[in-house]
Amino acid sequence: MKKARKLAGMLATVLASMAMVVGITGPASASGGAGSSFHNAPGTVHLQSARSGLCIDPLTESVDPIVLIQYTCRNAKSQEWKDVSVIGGKWHWLMNNNSGLCMTPVDPAEPNGSKVVQEPCVDFFNNPIQLWAEFSAGGSVVFLENYYGKCLDLENGDSSVGVEMQVWDCNFNTANQQWVKA
Repeated sequence: MKKARKLAGMLATVLASMAMVVGITGPASASGGAGSSFHNAPGTVHLQSARSGLCIDPLTESVDPIVLIQYTCRNAKSQEWKDVSVIGGKWHWLMNNNSGLCMTPVDPAEPNGSKVVQEPCVDFFNNPIQLWAEFSAGGSVVFLENYYGKCLDLENGDSSVGVEMQVWDCNFNTANQQWVKA
């Protein structure tokens, strides 16, 4: 029985790795974080860092493009995100419910650390960097950017209010890249 469990665990790890390579997304949890009590508009969620417990929020003081930061979670339309399927349920826009703008890495072709901003959602054939795939990571999700294959990341795992969002090489085992849909 012990061997069967170990074999099943190894098989699950191999299948998950294969799914990441070929781009298959698994079911993700829609549950909120511990103690979360948000009154989201229908079809929206808060994206709460598994590391800090803070939510992704547009920095209202920033000039166009609007930089995304982590901020204290609150019942604010600016912290609500829609997961809009654009290619058969596999790839999605992450659209802010307040602005109608999409989460966009500034230049994910650059080395790790490219900032993430809000920009107008455009035809995915003309701007594939706005497309994200979602992978289950325990009770959280990891968002993988389509074009360069980097993940939405909390810089250095910093739990301070105001830390800017970035993309980084994916590591599904770090809470820096895990988000709770609250």
